[in-house]
Amino acid sequence: MGRAGLAGCRRRRRQARRRRGHGVRELKCGSRILPDHPSGGAFAVVRFGHPPCGRGQGGRVDGRCRTFSIMTWRLCLGLALGLMSGLWIGCASPQVHGLPQGQTSGLVPMPASLELRGEDSHGRGFRTDGVLKVSWPEPWDMTPMEAWLTHAGLDWSRSHRDDAQVLWSHTDQPLGPEGYSLTVERDRVVVEAQDAEGAFRAWTTFRQLIPAVCEQGCPRGFELPAVAIQDSAYLAHRGLLLDCCRHFMAPSFVKDMIDALALQKMNVLHWHLTEDQGWRLPIEAYPKLTEVGGVRTEADGTVHGGAYTKQDIAEIVAYAAERHVTVVPEVELPGHSRVALAAYLWLGCTGDTLPVPHNWGVFKDVYCAGNDSTMAFLKAVLDETCEMFPSEV
Repeated sequence: MGRAGLAGCRRRRRQARRRRGHGVRELKCGSRILPDHPSGGAFAVVRFGHPPCGRGQGGRVDGRCRTFSIMTWRLCLGLALGLMSGLWIGCASPQVHGLPQGQTSGLVPMPASLELRGEDSHGRGFRTDGVLKVSWPEPWDMTPMEAWLTHAGLDWSRSHRDDAQVLWSHTDQPLGPEGYSLTVERDRVVVEAQDAEGAFRAWTTFRQLIPAVCEQGCPRGFELPAVAIQDSAYLAHRGLLLDCCRHFMAPSFVKDMIDALALQKMNVLHWHLTEDQGWRLPIEAYPKLTEVGGVRTEADGTVHGGAYTKQDIAEIVAYAAERHVTVVPEVELPGHSRVALAAYLWLGCTGDTLPVPHNWGVFKDVYCAGNDSTMAFLKAVLDETCEMFPSEV
């Protein structure tokens, strides 16, 4: 190739480079002799197409390179890694079904012995999808458990021992007063108790292990941690005093208090029923005790009052017995008795007419122990009270 031809070729190559963005990809200069070529033998080969996209660019759209910034690449990479890790966690996690999880932190009081069992995969214990088969010995009254399972929306049924998922059974092994053992395994919950009272304490512990959301309902089921529990009563008398004299409390409220006691494994309701400011206990032999003594006028003129019927008393005592709570009534004497004197003047030593007081304090008016009629009154009151409350306490 001559100098003029080579110079012309190089010029055309430079021009082609300028036009590279318009479709020219390559220009090669050579020395093959082409007799009839105007360059005198030099030739140029021009290849048409698009140049490759540069670094940081993606593929072409309409002939133009798409530009991706480093931030875009990092975002895409992060999304991909996040998706991959999410899929891995979803496959490995025991909570893939999204069921509410039970915990041991809600146990009140804390059992005497509690052992978390982590040998199971991920430490998971019992799981139910909302269907529950339960078994317990015939003599045991598990009415509160039955009511709770129904309220929680669980599809439960009483089953035979062999296929039960939650199994209560009697044992002769000494477990202590109100004692029980409760073991949560991967496929079953096993409870052993010496008597119905121990079984009920075990049910209370089982209920506390169940997720708190189930108190409002969990028809889809729940999961429990793998755990082994042994427990018994440390104190024989675990009670609460409920004063319904100074302010009357409806029977439904009293039942709610019994539920609260049972949930804390307390076993005595000390029920205060007579006081200076109100008499709430029905006594058939002396009806004015509630007719007069059950109502008082407050300092602002409003009236406060209320009394229980014998049917109310019987229902409350039975309700408490189902939850292994003993109801102990309190009848005040010889003091704190001005309300009785307001109903029957002859019970006092002075015979003064007295209103039911609306204020608090210590009053000098008490039962007149020197009168035989007062002693006969007290005997009749206590006899009827003992009939309504079969407690041995």
